[in-house]
Amino acid sequence: MKDINEILKKAIEQDASDIFIVAGSPCAFKIKGEIQHVDDERLMPEDCKLIIDELYIYAPYGHYHQFEQTGDDDFSFSIPYVGRFRVNVYYKEIHKLLYYVS
Repeated sequence: MKDINEILKKAIEQDASDIFIVAGSPCAFKIKGEIQHVDDERLMPEDCKLIIDELYIYAPYGHYHQFEQTGDDDFSFSIPYVGRFRVNVYYKEIHKLLYYVS
């Protein structure tokens, strides 16, 4: 699953508290305290980069330039009639990207 709109919709439908996007692993949700893979499709670093770029479209107060410079950013955004999301995005090691939405 590579589309942020699909990911957010499915997370809400499954009552996920967290979403994990990690290069080299499938998208995962934390549901009732347990981490569950959404599917078996491994995300590549370029997939994670595209997903992060999509997230920043929703986040007028996100600091993409800060993420590019420091490898870290925290922000939140709302989608009308869907919900409010809190995001931590960071770059860890080579080709590893992770962000958290709840």
